Amino acid sequence: MGSSQILNLHREMPERGWTAAMGVLSILAGIIVLIYPAPSMLTLSIVLGIWLLIYGGMEIMAAFRLRGLAHSASGRMAHAH
Repeated sequence: MGSSQILNLHREMPERGWTAAMGVLSILAGIIVLIYPAPSMLTLSIVLGIWLLIYGGMEIMAAFRLRGLAHSASGRMAHAH
């Protein structure tokens, strides 16, 4: 793939600004973790713990919603026959 093809592909990506920003933030975060490993590990542990609590709650809510949809769909199918 030539450089002009890469540039054209990059222009067609509407989220390229966000992608570049996330790349810069990732590099900065990596530098900070390398410079301050102990505080970074504590911070990452707290952030991960909060994220896992939120993610777990969302998964539980999704499971109940899917269960409700399955029950309503099976009830509609029973009435259709």
